[in-house]
Amino acid sequence: MTKQNELYADEINLLSQLHMKYIMFKMSRERIANYDFKDQKIRPLLDLLAGIYALKELQADHHHLYETGFFRMGSGDLLTESYNTQLLLLRPHLIPIVELSDASLAREDAWNPSTIGNKYGDIVEL
Repeated sequence: MTKQNELYADEINLLSQLHMKYIMFKMSRERIANYDFKDQKIRPLLDLLAGIYALKELQADHHHLYETGFFRMGSGDLLTESYNTQLLLLRPHLIPIVELSDASLAREDAWNPSTIGNKYGDIVEL
């Protein structure tokens, strides 16, 4: 027990954190897949957001995947490209997500006009 606490405490802590992130991600994906949404357009958007989260977590700590041989040369570029592609897919949904307020959640007939973009919901590219 002393050896475990003194030598491997940091590794056990890191592994516990990674395991909790994995379990929470898996539970979220299962909840999205099994929940009966009133609007079926929500499920693909939540899947997209979950994918963005997963890619961001991989970008933050992917060194172990290189060490184990799961990632090879060029995988980092593929990871960045995948993340950027997911962000482009999210772009048309940003105005409704950002402007969603508690007031619009409380009443179904509430209308919250956009103060950014145009009447078509486009976001001006910079």
